[in-house]
Amino acid sequence: MNNREIRGQAWKLFKKHYLRFVPAMVVSGALWLAASQGNPMIAQAGIFKASFAALFPALIAPVQQGGMALFARAAILGDKPGIGLMFQPLRSFRRVGHLWLAALAAICPMTLANLAFDAAGPLIAASVPESARAAVNLAAVLALYLPATIAALWITLRLTLYPYAAAREPEQGAGRWLKASWGAMRGRCWRLFRLTISVGWPFLPVLIAAVVITRELGVPSGDMGLVGAMAFAAFTCVYIGYPALATARFAEEALDDFEGVRRPKGGKRAKVMAR
Repeated sequence: MNNREIRGQAWKLFKKHYLRFVPAMVVSGALWLAASQGNPMIAQAGIFKASFAALFPALIAPVQQGGMALFARAAILGDKPGIGLMFQPLRSFRRVGHLWLAALAAICPMTLANLAFDAAGPLIAASVPESARAAVNLAAVLALYLPATIAALWITLRLTLYPYAAAREPEQGAGRWLKASWGAMRGRCWRLFRLTISVGWPFLPVLIAAVVITRELGVPSGDMGLVGAMAFAAFTCVYIGYPALATARFAEEALDDFEGVRRPKGGKRAKVMAR
């Protein structure tokens, strides 16, 4: 099944289950928005509570991804997904812990690349004359940061199917989910990247429009972030089901192919060929 067929099937399922997706995403999105925008208020209560508020969105995101994978997979398999599936991972502390570990492994390469680039700036400023800093910074971006970012993105794409592996094998752990994603994504990274762009592009104009509209309405700069986040969250609630279903359908095909490969007598798994 090519990307066009995946998008067509995902759109049909999205229309069929639209009234099921929206309530689930409203509840899930409200929790995330409250956690991510509550930092200034909680900060007044002390540094510990402020730190927890800043960390909470990062902790709940893997659980949301796992719940969305369960929700989308149920729709693909012909079931009637209920809002409870969005929060099913919370029923098991073990599963939540493994989702956190898998998410940490998936975002670690990109995080390390960004940290290395952030650390390089002060180092260059301290050791390179001011007249040559612009050239050295450009050289560092082209020679180091750009290749590192591409490599980190590739690794992230190889590991991005872990929530769908978790939906298929919830009794397994983070290592098994990551291994399944790594194997299933062999030769499919560029295809998944194109699929993600083709179904996710509406988010960019909506985000730009939210920023422009808030400025035109004269919203104070201190409130602009909250207004923009609320507008973006509202669009996410009504649209996210489509890209989620497309990614889930892609994941089902990739993981089916990976699990269908048998180990030959030599003991090594045969290479999964991309379609």
